[in-house]
Amino acid sequence: MKVIKVMGNNVVYASKYGKEVVCTGKGIGFGLKRGDLVPKSKIEKTFELLDSKTSNYIKKLLNEIPSEYWEVMFEIEELIEEKINQKVNLSFYVSMLDHVYMAVKRANKGMVIPSGFMLNLRCFYKKEFELAKEIVELMEERFKVKFPKEEAAFIVLHLFDAEMEVDSNEMKEVSKLANEILIVVNNEFAIQKDTVCYEKFLNHLRYFLQNIVSGKKSENIKM
Repeated sequence: MKVIKVMGNNVVYASKYGKEVVCTGKGIGFGLKRGDLVPKSKIEKTFELLDSKTSNYIKKLLNEIPSEYWEVMFEIEELIEEKINQKVNLSFYVSMLDHVYMAVKRANKGMVIPSGFMLNLRCFYKKEFELAKEIVELMEERFKVKFPKEEAAFIVLHLFDAEMEVDSNEMKEVSKLANEILIVVNNEFAIQKDTVCYEKFLNHLRYFLQNIVSGKKSENIKM
C-alpha cells in the first residue's frame, strides 16, 4: 500500500492494489511522503473507495479541506467508538468531515442555523446528545471557535447515520410527531418531568414512534 497524500499524522490517502483507500491509525502518516509504503502495523482502519463517485468526492475534499480537519475527524472517530461502541463507515466519515468544515466556517461568520428539534433530541436520545456535546467541545478546542447550542443537534443527526439504526430523516419525523404529542400531554395533564415515570414514558414514546415511522411491527419495539 503506497501513500498518495498524507492528510495528517493519523490519516493517509493511499493506493492498495490499484484501488484508492483512506487509512487511519495513530501516527500512521508521521514522516511519510507520497510514494512511501504505509506501515501495516499502524493501520487501524481502512476505508475503500469502491466507486468513482465516492473517489471523486474524496479527492474534492482532499483539495478543499485542510489537514487539521482530517486530524480532528480521527479524534471524533475514536470518541464515537469509545462512547457508543460504534464503528463508523466511510459515508459517515466524509459527511461528518464536510459538516465539521462547514460548521467552523459558519461559526467564524457568526451564522446560526435554527434547530427546531433540539429539545426532543435531548429528551429522547440522551446518550447521543451527550456525545454530540463532547464532539462540539472537541471542535471548539481544536479550532478555537464558539459554536451555537444548535450545533449539538446537527451532530446527533450524523451520529444516527453512524449507528445505522435510525435514519436521520426518520429521526426528524419522530421528533416532529413527539413534539405534537408532548404539547397535548403537557397541556392536559399535570406531569412532573423529573421523575422515573416520565423517563419511561419518553422511552416508550420514542420507540413507538420510531417503529411507526420506520414501518416496523410493534413486536420489535424495545422496552
